[in-house]
Amino acid sequence: MNKCPSCDAEFQHNDPDQPGYIPQNIELNKNSICQRCFRLKHYNDLKKVKTKSTKEINKNQKVIFVTDPITFNPDLIPNNQTILVLNKYDLIEKQVNINKLKDKIKSMVKENVIDIIFISAKKNKNISTLINKIISLKQKEVYILGYASSGKTTIINEILKNYNINQELATGYQPGVTINENKIKINKSLTIIDTPGIESDAISDLPKDIIKKIYLAKKIKPITFQLKPNQSLVIEDIIKIDYLNGDSKSFTLFLPENIKYHRQKLEKEHLLDKKQQNRITLTNEDLTFQGIGFLKVKGNAEIAIKTKEGIITKKRPILI
Repeated sequence: MNKCPSCDAEFQHNDPDQPGYIPQNIELNKNSICQRCFRLKHYNDLKKVKTKSTKEINKNQKVIFVTDPITFNPDLIPNNQTILVLNKYDLIEKQVNINKLKDKIKSMVKENVIDIIFISAKKNKNISTLINKIISLKQKEVYILGYASSGKTTIINEILKNYNINQELATGYQPGVTINENKIKINKSLTIIDTPGIESDAISDLPKDIIKKIYLAKKIKPITFQLKPNQSLVIEDIIKIDYLNGDSKSFTLFLPENIKYHRQKLEKEHLLDKKQQNRITLTNEDLTFQGIGFLKVKGNAEIAIKTKEGIITKKRPILI
């Protein structure tokens, strides 16, 4: 065995800062994992390294694309025939009618999306449904694509348990755990390919207490503010939303339950005011903050967004 079974990096003894490192005095066996995966598994300590890009996938290959209802954006779905998997739906299932949400998503995606499945990898909900869909593709190799920290690897671990395969891939609440393509043989007729996340984000650079609030949340909590122009919403000192022009209207934040937020006057100084602002006009749209939550605005509103460097924001039609 010359590769770490958790991350698929080749074992090496030379550089402790790189994947696959294992001390010279450790004797390799079938249960050996590299130092990076060991520290992640036992101490939740992730060493950041450069990830490799996923190679171009044949356009005739059917794929699994994993996202979640919080940061779902139809523009990011690949052009291949795709099974769209909405992970972490348990965070919002008490807030919405899942069937209505599925119909809404169907109206937003292109014809290449051949099915939509809501799952919770953490709670092992609907994993068997996903497995049956994967089998129905009748492909020897199936790629699992998606955002960093969308839960791709956690899903694969649940599939491995379902098949009673004694292997566990490295996972963690920080993005960037999966560093390259990792082929996992399920049986003679199926190999699943785990891939690094599409568009890494800044969550791993946030304070650990905020990361834990995001990762350990049991529900997404909607909070509605009646805002007037020249007022701002601040989220954990990592996102600032300035309302510039428009009538008094409702701004609804959908955030993990323990994330802190407050309203303030626009002119009140804030550390994020030094960041370059992004002026956006929302017209009955959501604004997503990748991996964190989203803002819903009904009607027209001109806003300015200032965020901690690296946080990705995208507009989409109102989802909920």
